[in-house]
Amino acid sequence: MLNQFDKLYNFRDIGGYKTKDGSHMKSGVLFRSDQLSKLSESDIEKLKQLDIKLICDLRTQI
Repeated sequence: MLNQFDKLYNFRDIGGYKTKDGSHMKSGVLFRSDQLSKLSESDIEKLKQLDIKLICDLRTQI
């Protein structure tokens, strides 16, 4: 499902990446993407299935 969005690009699960202590980030916990304002109705439904609890916008103002 992760790459099956209509208008959301660069969406991916951060799970599997190795941490500094040699562990691995758990899959299905942390995701990253581009602008959520571009979502289609279908994309919104797909995101709801992921049961995301918090969205953080890390962009800075220029």
